[in-house]
Formats: sequence, C-alpha cells, structure tokens
Amino acid sequence: MPDESTTDKPESTSQGANAITEGEVEFLPGATRQMYYANHGQVSLSLFEIQLLLNFVQGVNPKTRKLSIVNHLTVILAPELAAAVYKALGNALTNYEKQFGPLRQPDITGRISETGRATEVPHDPPPTES
Repeated sequence: MPDESTTDKPESTSQGANAITEGEVEFLPGATRQMYYANHGQVSLSLFEIQLLLNFVQGVNPKTRKLSIVNHLTVILAPELAAAVYKALGNALTNYEKQFGPLRQPDITGRISETGRATEVPHDPPPTES
C-alpha cells in the first residue's frame, strides 16, 4: 500500500467545505459565445487594469489612403489575470514552436523575411519575484 504522502491527489482550487478539486470543473460554451479573428493587437494599461484590443486590419482605404483597422474586441483584465494569461500564452507559444517550428515574424515594414523570422520574439514570461 503506497504511503499516503506520495499518492497523487487532485489539488484543491479553494479552501473549506466547498473546495473544488481538479476534474470537477466543466467548461461549457455560453449561449452568447462569439469567436473573432484578429490579425492585429494592442495593449493599454492603467493602475487597475490591462486592456487587450484585438483588431482586424482590412487594408488601405483607397479614399482616405489610410490603413483601416477595425477593433473587434476589447478584453479588460485585472493585472493578476493578465499575468496568468501572459504565462499561458508563453507556454502555448513554446509548445507551438516545438510542434510546428519557429514563428514567422514580420520585419518593421510588415513583410515576412525570407527566413520566416525577422526578429526574435520573447514569449517566455520573465521569472516572478518571490
């Protein structure tokens, strides 16, 4: 019989009698769930929130000769949640590159380099302070 201290147990996500353990959470699509395509993003911040703006670049408007960018979605996050999302995206990008190879990164003109990688994009989150 294994020692109870070495037995794998689901971790609790909260404390007390109403604790939820791993495997007891079910994610369901909401009735109003929407999906968006984004090929451009921006980030803005204040002391209390970080905003992630996901946009769609339509191209140059022939009448105004300006680049047309439509803001599809703005996600407002608490800084703590933004840090968790940052870590999750970094992990996903690391796994993506392991599976599919390096990311294609545009140079400053927006063109993809011949090698497919014009600049190094850091996606590993910086170490957290204890």
